[in-house]
Amino acid sequence: MTIVVKKGDLTQISCDAIVNPANSYGYMGGGVAGSIKRVGGIEIEKEAISKAPIDVGKAVATSAGALPCRYVIHAPTMKRPAMKIDVENVKRATRAALETGIKLNLRTIGIPGMGTGV
Repeated sequence: MTIVVKKGDLTQISCDAIVNPANSYGYMGGGVAGSIKRVGGIEIEKEAISKAPIDVGKAVATSAGALPCRYVIHAPTMKRPAMKIDVENVKRATRAALETGIKLNLRTIGIPGMGTGV
């Protein structure tokens, strides 16, 4: 495994999937989720909501709409939007995102700062 740290726009990364540090309901309002929805399209949010609720420590993949990747992996760091969380939620969400990537046989995943707040 190779980890590369880059500064840039997650919605412009060419990779197999990007991660949305989501809430359990699948709503994509602000922060990273809002950016993903604005660039990729509302269908990403609709698909995420259809797979909700998603427990913290679990993750689901959706299509990526107009994004330059194949999937968006929604890995909740919180149950409700804009909740304060602790580092354990970040660990669980990150692990769930990576496990989902393995199940999908992905080679590259773009992961933003998880649990950093909007």
